Amino acid sequence: MHQIAIEEFCRRLGTSADSGLDPAEAARRLLKEGPNALVQHKRENEIIKFLRQMFNLFALLLWVGAGLSFVAEWLTPGEGNIFIAIALVGVVLMNGGFSYLQQHKAEQIMASFREMLPHMAKVIRGGELKQVPAAELVRGDLIMVEEGDQVPADARLVEVSGLKVNNASLTGESEPQLRTTYPTDKHLLDSRNAVFSGTMVQAGQGRALVFATGMKTQIGRAADLTQAVSVREIPIRREIHHFTRLISTIAVIMGVGVFLVSLFFLQNPMLSKLIFAIGIIVANVPEGLLPTVTLSLSIAARRMAENKALVKNLESVETLGCTTVICTDKTGTLTCNRMEVKRLFLNECIHTEVDTNLEKEELERFLLVASLCNNAHLQQDDRNRYLGDPTEGALLVFCSRFQDVAAVQAASPRLYEEPFTAATKLMITINNVEGKQIACLKGAPDVAITMCDSILINGMAQPLTDNHKRLISLPMRSLPAKANGCCFWPIVRLRPEKHGKTGICHPAVLSSSA
Repeated sequence: MHQIAIEEFCRRLGTSADSGLDPAEAARRLLKEGPNALVQHKRENEIIKFLRQMFNLFALLLWVGAGLSFVAEWLTPGEGNIFIAIALVGVVLMNGGFSYLQQHKAEQIMASFREMLPHMAKVIRGGELKQVPAAELVRGDLIMVEEGDQVPADARLVEVSGLKVNNASLTGESEPQLRTTYPTDKHLLDSRNAVFSGTMVQAGQGRALVFATGMKTQIGRAADLTQAVSVREIPIRREIHHFTRLISTIAVIMGVGVFLVSLFFLQNPMLSKLIFAIGIIVANVPEGLLPTVTLSLSIAARRMAENKALVKNLESVETLGCTTVICTDKTGTLTCNRMEVKRLFLNECIHTEVDTNLEKEELERFLLVASLCNNAHLQQDDRNRYLGDPTEGALLVFCSRFQDVAAVQAASPRLYEEPFTAATKLMITINNVEGKQIACLKGAPDVAITMCDSILINGMAQPLTDNHKRLISLPMRSLPAKANGCCFWPIVRLRPEKHGKTGICHPAVLSSSA
């Protein structure tokens, strides 16, 4: 669907790229196709799931031991067998209840998928823009998305304006992807002319025609897979089953053996012989094993949950511990999908730990450029959260440690912007700063250096020499280090003949936080 011409695409869906669906047709399709929502598979009865935890192989061994202890107490009251029976029953109930709660908590993963979908969507029907519940979207609807929106359904773009979408929830890629109206790859997920349900629009705006809703979307298929995974015997369960059979066999053989020996060689009453045999069998039941294993796995699962790793089955924790090699790619699978300023190259030195050693005066020019040459927005409730491109957001989070970013941006209105593209590898803005027009640039160091003829060192502009260029071009690990700072390239001045405006340039280097 993403590779055919827009005209053919509209013909197949019976819709229009200009006015969308007719409201009556949209209502008819909603009745036929169902709501745009994730559907959960038929759930197993909670009582059955609880009982399954109570009657696994090892639990059955403990039940048998408890039953024999009750029999022994009934035959010879007052000898303490009742306490053994109660302890065994308590172990089974406690372990089964804990395992059930852990599994029930993990099954809430479906709810987390639902939270990724927006509640409302902007849709054009019959040529009129309206806001409707996202669940009422159907194939053929013409939707509008803009910065800050969550995409409500899988759709093909028909119009874009600087649109960037963060597909990290589907692909793990931390960088927002620029969208187009033409196909760029034969694979749907890799093609930039489509947007997908549950992803976040980081910049720009666009219009798109919905071609998949509900469980037919990419996020719907992922949710379906989490519910359709077949249950396989995992290593720890296999070991426990083997151990249970071994212990059960030994216990029964020893109990029967002791009973037969006492039957033929001892003159004790028959009841005493039977009670002693039962005691031998119960004594061989390792009642402490089950709660010990469960507690250990639970502690490990809790630690993983604190790091946002969900364990669907408690016993899977041990399986993960047995893993020696994990094959993955370079995407956000093993990272936090977050960008941070880690080091700063200032005054010909790398600085780290900027919180304690760098002064605002030293960073004045850099903070100005990083705040103005930027399209991200800090969240009002949390200065460490932002909306927009991760690289630009990381710049603003860093700047917010030293100044009120919103106030700086308000005091220096933007007059012109040349947006960042993969071709130019830079972004330029012209702002009115204290009555003067200042050009600010950020971008790839090799590109930015070619537009500069001076470097700012200790607050003074000095000629940008070949030695400076060589120093900047070295790998970061080869640059002179200092015990404090975060990493950015030196502040330099734009050559007037290159852009027509005297300004400040500061190409930045960021790193992802693992």
